Amino acid sequence: MQSSGGGGHLTLSTSDGVLVNSVKNACRNRLNTGVNAEDPDSIVSLVGDSRRYEGVDPGHLKASSPRAGNADGSCVEDDSEDESHKDGRTDEVDRDTKVRAYAWCKEFLSGSWKLIFEDDFQIGIISGGLSNLLYLCSLPDHVLSVGEEPRKVLLRVYGAILQGVDSLVQESVMFAILAERALGPRLYGIFPEGRLEQYIPSNRLLTEQLRVPDLSGEIAVKMSRFHGMVMPFNKEPKWLFGTIERYMKQILTLKFTKEAHLKKFNKLMKYNLPAEMESLRALLESTASPVVFCHNDVQEGNILMLADRDPSSKEKLMLIDFEYSSYNYRCWCRVVHSRLLKYPQLHFLRHYLSEFSGIKGDVECDDQAKIEEEMIIETNRFALASHFLWGLWSIIQAKLSTIEFGYMVDLGKLSECSEYFRALSHSRMKETTENLIHLDHISSRAFRNLLEFTFRQPWEVPEEELREHIQVGSYLLAHPFLARCLALLRKVLTPQNCQSYLDFAKSIFCEEMLSTVYCYLSTRLLEMPQLYGSLEPAERERIIELRSEGSHQLCALKKENLCAGRDSQTDEARYLYRFLGAEDSGDWCQGSKLPFLADKWSFSTAVLYNYLFVIGGYRHKVKKGFEFRMASFRYNPFTDCWDSVAHLIKRRRHFSTAVCEGAIFAVGGWYLDNLLAPDSSTALYTAVERYDPWTDTWAFVSSLPLTDFLFTVSLSHDIPLTTVLRDCIYVLGTIQKTGEKLILQYNVKQGRMLSCHYSKRERERGEGAIQDKVSQHLEHFSLKGTELTQDTAPQ
Repeated sequence: MQSSGGGGHLTLSTSDGVLVNSVKNACRNRLNTGVNAEDPDSIVSLVGDSRRYEGVDPGHLKASSPRAGNADGSCVEDDSEDESHKDGRTDEVDRDTKVRAYAWCKEFLSGSWKLIFEDDFQIGIISGGLSNLLYLCSLPDHVLSVGEEPRKVLLRVYGAILQGVDSLVQESVMFAILAERALGPRLYGIFPEGRLEQYIPSNRLLTEQLRVPDLSGEIAVKMSRFHGMVMPFNKEPKWLFGTIERYMKQILTLKFTKEAHLKKFNKLMKYNLPAEMESLRALLESTASPVVFCHNDVQEGNILMLADRDPSSKEKLMLIDFEYSSYNYRCWCRVVHSRLLKYPQLHFLRHYLSEFSGIKGDVECDDQAKIEEEMIIETNRFALASHFLWGLWSIIQAKLSTIEFGYMVDLGKLSECSEYFRALSHSRMKETTENLIHLDHISSRAFRNLLEFTFRQPWEVPEEELREHIQVGSYLLAHPFLARCLALLRKVLTPQNCQSYLDFAKSIFCEEMLSTVYCYLSTRLLEMPQLYGSLEPAERERIIELRSEGSHQLCALKKENLCAGRDSQTDEARYLYRFLGAEDSGDWCQGSKLPFLADKWSFSTAVLYNYLFVIGGYRHKVKKGFEFRMASFRYNPFTDCWDSVAHLIKRRRHFSTAVCEGAIFAVGGWYLDNLLAPDSSTALYTAVERYDPWTDTWAFVSSLPLTDFLFTVSLSHDIPLTTVLRDCIYVLGTIQKTGEKLILQYNVKQGRMLSCHYSKRERERGEGAIQDKVSQHLEHFSLKGTELTQDTAPQ
């Protein structure tokens, strides 16, 4: 095989991890890998150590465990979470998760949980896997309880691997029933994404503790109580031989490539395993083992030693993790547990029977010895099934764990997608010369999708795996693959998860992902002011620049004389219009509908950060008089949405707006003191108001000095002439006694008003220039958007 240039093949391998196609049919949501034995250059296998990726347990990449069963008898994955019930607040929880957890606790819990603020809410990670994420939610020490509410609860959020809606419903029903019967943790709340459970300070048992007489006896009692329950689930014991048959089918299709493995496999197959299975089935069917509701996974990891129990209480233990529970042969739970006890079992059986007698009332003392003997025979026979089942599983695991995991791939083809592999193909590194590259730190699922993308195969990325796919694409410099992942990211970004994706992009130093999140943030700039305010100055400047990029487009509104009743002009005026096409041949096209009725008079407009603001105004006659509309609105061209924003402090009409230093200023206008007849008792309004878009508030600033100053108005409906140059707002006016023209200058940074006199020549030249600019500002404005892009306000 060649190792340089554009050709040749390269084996990509990892040191641990397993092939997972063997459980494809049993577990639809598990990570699957195809095998094509006929094509030596196709994907042979895939491995990857995912320990460096958030929330992923390497154990989840293995074949399903024989102990996994649903309440309906169907198979589920062996997804033991190793949920150590400890205070996990040393781990940091992302912002989105904390917000959701706070909302759930406040909604489902009582007492102080209803009263605390989000900043006081405490949450920490207990464990994380693909099927469940566990968090510890706590009240802070300074918050006192007001009732019997728990101070700590366990939040279980369903993860990436779900067993389907039916399985989730069954598990939830099972958990609730067991909680009511005090056989499991209490249930405080249940919702589509997960549930709130009782937090139990405890430790998991060690294997050697299972043989402690007191503990062994209590486990037997609890198992017996479990078996005595009647549950609303399928009563047929389908799981045991259903699993054995499924494993047998997989084994019969296995193909080992290494000669040593092939010899061992052929030797095993000489024992005629299918015939052994049928012989075992006949033996167990002749064995009297009642079908009861079984836990199916009574091992040390699922038994808690309670820490805060009453010293006088005999209850030291609690069973947990009921996701594998189902109706099964009574002996199966004892067989699973007996493997750990390593025999003898009489002590365990006697405690079991003692409790079972109290439940069923059908065990006579005289028959005790006979029953014990029968149960030992029953246990020994079903132990054969346990050994046979685990033996089949081990054969499958041997295949998955001993082959040389990797891909035989065309290095030249892979180099087209990845700069990382392109550099390797032209190097003299040991990995290249030996045609073997270890990628232990790469997620197997993500790397498989990278290869499928490279060889033009269709693939899907669940949102919960998007981060690791982006990380792999970034690390391997696979720019086309990364671009595909970022395209999906653009679809799933929301104001709620934007912060967490931004933090992740920074943590992996992925500039492409940062740009994607910044671009999204720029399209919703004022909708997320807190997130924007938490960024560094350079980041904020970059986002503002992104929002202002794009081609220009002219937009227009009608805002005068729109009170003609139900005519076409009034109806047409209810829309924002955009000018499309060339300047000499384009046309005005109807765009977004206004969020208010079209007969609203005398509102003003402003464009700030590429948002259109419609401010103030009033409506024509409504029954009696006029209706003053304090409401103001903000239009975002990127989302084509209108939002209500803060209204002016004072009623005014025919006023001017100016945008300066990141704020909107409302200047002059006429004071509306009589809504029955707006022009009957009106006056020039001197107050200037300033709007802060980040806090969505208006505030007064310096007023216009109108002692001997008037606006150049000929009619009461004229608007003050204003414009902005750098950090100053200019207002054109007249000295009342002399008719001399002057301009008022308001310095935004200094917050004060100054006046500038002009000579006749300067007046003529200055007035014309300012009027031209003001006219442009008042007659039209422009916006920018993803399809319809525009300018910012005149500066």
